[in-house]
Amino acid sequence: MKHMMKIGIVIILSAFTMVGCSSKSVTPNGVKEIKDAKHANRIHVENVTVKQLRKAITSAGKQQGWHMTPFKSNEIIAEKFGEEEARACIKFSKEGYEVNSPTDDNLDDLKDAIADQLDAANKDH
Repeated sequence: MKHMMKIGIVIILSAFTMVGCSSKSVTPNGVKEIKDAKHANRIHVENVTVKQLRKAITSAGKQQGWHMTPFKSNEIIAEKFGEEEARACIKFSKEGYEVNSPTDDNLDDLKDAIADQLDAANKDH
């Protein structure tokens, strides 16, 4: 019986140790890291209006063969059909944009095309 009790205590202490080691830090740096992880796909832009950003995103997607559907005033749903199907939600604001997808498959071309459109828009101004 004593042996079982020792084993039980060891298991409980091990469980608490593992939970403690895997928890997130509550320091200000930890909070920042959590926030940054949430917006890992966010691309910061400068000197572009929301209207210009919406136009660049839509134009870039269409040029790459994506079907671009306005969803909200600050969101576009991008869908690609065929052999390489993909879906993404693109949220944007005056600070930048974020391309999110359940899978990140086939998004590199779209992201590159958006960046190219924004570069071209900045050169025109």
